[in-house]
Amino acid sequence: MKETELYNPIRRWLDGLLHDRYKRSRVQVFDTHHLKLSSFLPSKGLDGLFPECAAYDIKVDILGIVRRGAKAGLVLVECKTKPVRLLDVGQLLGYGRIVKPLGAFLISPGGASQPLETLLRTFGRYDILEYSDGRHLTIARWRVSSQDIDHSDLLPPGPVNLFQLG
Repeated sequence: MKETELYNPIRRWLDGLLHDRYKRSRVQVFDTHHLKLSSFLPSKGLDGLFPECAAYDIKVDILGIVRRGAKAGLVLVECKTKPVRLLDVGQLLGYGRIVKPLGAFLISPGGASQPLETLLRTFGRYDILEYSDGRHLTIARWRVSSQDIDHSDLLPPGPVNLFQLG
């Protein structure tokens, strides 16, 4: 499986999740793997909502945008075909520290790699997933057959982590 084959089904999943969580907001979800956020957001006329976006010199595979009135937030998703590694966590943590999104997800049909899973589950090092103010990224196993994440295999365990608009 190629990584690009994951983009549409995961984009649809994120769209459903965001519409469900932010019922009174305008939700848009895009495949942005080929564009830097610093150029994508202005191209959609959203640079006024994200004044720092000129500094977002990053690419994410899928971008969710949630808007309600003058408030807006982003949701970042990185897709991987192989199990998620610590290196992948570091990449998305960096993006999270820059963007401070409502949520950030690393999604792979392989779930977390064994070393990463050991670090998290055995040694309880969920602190390494925090990117801002108690916000942490979520690692999820993608179920190709159901076109959904495996809610029983989330890292950290529990409900999907999304924050309210500012």
